[in-house]
This record gives sequence, structure tokens and C-alpha cells, in this order.
Amino acid sequence: MAEDDSADATARDEVERLAGRLGERYRAALGEYNPLVVALVAIVAVAVSMRLFGLGGRVAHYDEGRVAYWALHFAETGDFAYRYIIHGPVLQHVTRWLMPILGPSDTTMRLPVAVIGATLLPGSVWLFRKHLRRSELVATAGLLALNPVLLYYSRFMRSDLLVATFMFVALGLLVRFLDTRRPRYLYASAVFVALGFGSKENAVVYLLTWFGAAALLVEHTLYKPEEYDSGFALLATNVQRLASQGRETIRDARTHLAHLVGAALIGGLTILVIYAPRGAGMAGLEYPRGEGGVGLWAAIFDPTKLPALVGTTVDHIAEGLSYWFGHSGAPSCSTTGLVGMDLAGLFGVDAITGYPCVLGQFLEVILVAALPLTALAVVGTLMERYGRGNSRALVIFTGYAGVASLLGYPVGTDIFGAWLLIHVLVPLSIPAGVALAAIYRRGAALFAHEDWVGTAIAGVVIALLVVQMVVVSTGAVYTNSAGGDSVLVPGNGNKLVQYAQPENALRGPIDDLDRIAGEHDGTDVIVYGESLTRPTGQTPGLDTRPQCIKWYNPMLPLPWYLSRSDAAVECVRDAETLQAQIGDDPPPIVLTAGEDRTVPTDTLEAAYVAREAAIRQGGDRMRTFWIHEDWTAN
Repeated sequence: MAEDDSADATARDEVERLAGRLGERYRAALGEYNPLVVALVAIVAVAVSMRLFGLGGRVAHYDEGRVAYWALHFAETGDFAYRYIIHGPVLQHVTRWLMPILGPSDTTMRLPVAVIGATLLPGSVWLFRKHLRRSELVATAGLLALNPVLLYYSRFMRSDLLVATFMFVALGLLVRFLDTRRPRYLYASAVFVALGFGSKENAVVYLLTWFGAAALLVEHTLYKPEEYDSGFALLATNVQRLASQGRETIRDARTHLAHLVGAALIGGLTILVIYAPRGAGMAGLEYPRGEGGVGLWAAIFDPTKLPALVGTTVDHIAEGLSYWFGHSGAPSCSTTGLVGMDLAGLFGVDAITGYPCVLGQFLEVILVAALPLTALAVVGTLMERYGRGNSRALVIFTGYAGVASLLGYPVGTDIFGAWLLIHVLVPLSIPAGVALAAIYRRGAALFAHEDWVGTAIAGVVIALLVVQMVVVSTGAVYTNSAGGDSVLVPGNGNKLVQYAQPENALRGPIDDLDRIAGEHDGTDVIVYGESLTRPTGQTPGLDTRPQCIKWYNPMLPLPWYLSRSDAAVECVRDAETLQAQIGDDPPPIVLTAGEDRTVPTDTLEAAYVAREAAIRQGGDRMRTFWIHEDWTAN
């Protein structure tokens, strides 16, 4: 026994000497800067570079195209109204100010998500510093920066990354409020909850998940408490303690209630500012443009209009929430498999859709792109729950929240997108960071004991986890960002790519469009065919330009590119008219549908070069850009 104690003391001395040497080298290089701050800043710097590199390379997804179009419309007209079909307005508000400065491009539209995903998300772990070790904070930040799912969708103009980040920060601020009792954290948390709700409506789901995880924590606390005979005894003791404080308890309760009301008012005001219409509101989005109602700035300068503004805004929000949480769309899948299992054959049915299938798609994405983080989260939660005498509430709370999200989101998912995994992985990053840091600390202890085999094993485990994330990110995020066969998973494509992502082969014709629209006078593009254009005299309900095309499913994201290039577009529905226009004054570009058999191919081939690409995965909805030979790039 004495020999064991002596060995432990020697090991501790060696660890202290090693730490001392590392500390001396650190101070020599960086002075007295907080090592944790330096580590987090370094992680943020890496995250920024990974998110900004080639940010505009991938062609816009269907959803990106329509949100970017309405942000550009907002910037050009000053008219805005919340439309639940494109989710919360935060992205539109931020992007509408960036476009006039940086220009309307794929890089510009993705920049807000990239910057927030690179800085605020990993940097926010600082808020949990009282509850996690430094190694755990660094590990958590690293996972948030490097995970392929989070990396891919922080380079994507969608609000899922934003709502996850804002709610994660709000949670951190609430934790700081509980730690310090400083009201500023409560008010800041209310603002970030409002920003989350203003990004996407499922911020409500976060609040429900928090309440559920908190209830489980209470049950965990009351079940066989260490210092009390029972959970009832613990409750009785706390009630007696509060009662004995008398007036002080009442005063504190009043103070906290006042701050809660104040925070709620600040949050509500923030939501009002985010969702309130601007300019002519919805009427400004219509075609032809209407007179509109009360806008935010009009109400600010004339307070008598505030009740009307609040009423309109609340009605729009209620309509959106009613749609997203009240409609009865059943979950659907494009496959009957569950992580490679043929459920149809297994159960003897023709097709299986709904919850099992959507959950299966979740698990497939996890296996390919998030296995290290998820496996570490399971280990970290189990370690905290059963491996410690006093489990930390934060770790258990986030573990519960992540598992609840994994099991809950398939219930209300009618169209699957891997972006939904963001809401699972962000909370799970904390227990995952706990497990990763434990491996690191174990390796450091073994190194101090000169146990080279154990040290090597710990190092290899960490290296494999990092390499897996880097390799998957290289394929899924950079070299194969728009789908198709994956080098890593031949024949299986990129699991992070949703079906409404066009091929990157579309980038060449888009570049031609930008160049030609800037140099050519007159009609730049003729859109041909009944499948792509509206009947003569028919106009859209909303100001979706070009107004002569069928804007949504047949064309998105092409209207974004036609609008941002300011191309002059004309629509033609029959071959004879197209042939006549080509003969008289050939436009630089003719856009046709690949499945349209009425296209006068012979006429076009005589003077045009065809460039073809699909605007959906799997070669669906081919679109052909016919570039006149006088305008083809060298």
C-alpha cells in the first residue's frame, strides 16, 4: 500500500514538473494571457478559415435561392414582411445590409451564418467555464468547430445553425445568471432567445426541450440524494430554509420576478423589431404592389400606430406558428431502409414511411458525418451519470436535451434535411467534450508515468477522431459539396446534401450569365417552354422576378441568379416564336428544360453551345443554358 502511495506521489510530482515546464514555455511565448482564452481564440481562428474558404463555390440550394432573392428584394425596395414559408427574418435583415456593400453573391448570402457559426458557436463555451474543466471547454469548442455537419451548414444560408447557436448562447447566459445572480445575464439571455425565435420557429422546441431536461434533472436530484434520507426530506429542508429567511426570501423573490418580467419585455420587444413589417409590408411583396399597412419606422415616428403594428406582427407570427406546429403533414422518406436494413422486406410490406424511416435517415447521417461527436456524447453522459459521485447538472442536462432532440425531431419532420441534426449535435457537444477531455487527461497522466503504450493508445484515439472529422469534411464540405458519388462512400453520395441541391456544373453557366448581363444591351436571356413560363397575361401573386417564369419548383434557384445579375429576361412559349427571335436578334442565352421535347434543338445547335446541369439531385430537372457562340467565354 505504501509503495502504491509512493508511486502516486511520484506521478503527481512528474505531472506538476511537466505542467511547470509547459507553463514556462507558454509564458515565454504569450506572456500572461489566459491559456483558455488563447486556446478558444485559436479554435475560432481555425473555424473562421474553414468556413470562409471557398464559401461561394457551391451553387445555391433551392432554399438558399429563395431566401437570398427576398433579401435582395428587401435591399432594393425597403419592403419586408414575415413569410413563415422561408422561416424567421433574422437572415433577411442581416443580409439585406450586406448585399449593397459586398454585392449580391453566394458568398455574401452565406457570410452571416459562416461568421456566427465560426465565432459565436465555439466561443460561447466560455459561458460554461464554472461548470467544465478547461480541457473540457477546449474539447467542446473544437468539436463545434470541426464537426462536418456543423461545418457544412455554417456554409449554408439556412437558419438552423443560427437558431442552434443563439439558443446555445442563451442557455450559457442563463447558466451564468444562476452562477452569479447578475441580472444582465438574464436580459442578455432573453435577447438571444428572441434572436433564436427570429431565426426559426423551432426555437419554441428548444424551450420545451429545456423544460423537459430540467424536469429530468429534478427527478435525478430527488432520487436517493446523498445527504438526505429521501427526496421528500430534501424538499422539506429547502422549504424550511426559505421559510426561516422570511422577509429576505420575499424580497429576493420580488426582485427576481421583476427582472424576469423585464427580461420578458426586452425579449418581446426584440421579437417585435425582428418580425415587424417594413415599408409597404406584405403589400410591397405583392404584384402589383399594394399600398401596404403600418411599417416599423412609421410606427416609431407616430406612436399612435404602434397598436396596429403590434397587432399585424402578432397575427403574422401566430399564422406561422399555426402552420409549422399545427399542420398534419406526415413524415415522408425517399427510402424504405433504416441504416441499410430493408424494412419493407423485413416486415413484408410494400413501403414504410414516417417515424422509423426519418429516424433511420438521422442515424445514417450520424454514422457518416457525426459518429465521433455522438459516440463521445454517449460516453460522456454515461461517465457523468454513473462514473461520478456528484454528477454535474450541465452535462446531464445537455445530454438529455440532445437525446430528446434526436428522438423528437423525426416526429414533426415532413421533409428530411441533414440540417436537422444541428439541433441534436450542438447540445451533445458538451458531454462529448467531457469524454474527449477525459481521454486527453488520461493520456497526459500515462505520459507522466512514462506508460508509453497507454499514452500512444490515447493519442491514437484522439488522432483518429480528428482525422475522421477532417477527412469527412474534406469530401462532404469542400470536394463534394453538391452531392453525387462520394470518394469516401462510393455509390452513396454525400449524406449532407438534400435533394433540392443543384449540381455544381451549374456554376459555369451562372458565371456566363453574370458576365453577359454586365456587358450586353437588350434581352440577355430568353426562357423557353410551357413548363418554365407563365401563360401570356398571367402574373404572379408575389413580386417574384422575372415575372414571366414559373418561379418555384420548375426554376429555383435560378431566379436568384437571374435577379442578382440584373439580366433582362423574356419568356417564349412556342418554338416558332423562338426561332423567329433567334433569326432576327439572337439573345446571348436561351434557357430550356431538358425534358422539353418542343425545343428547336437543330436551330439552337447552329449558333449556340449547350451547357446542361440538373437543379435537383440525381439528375432531376435538367436545365440547358444555350450560350450564343459570340458570347462564349474563351
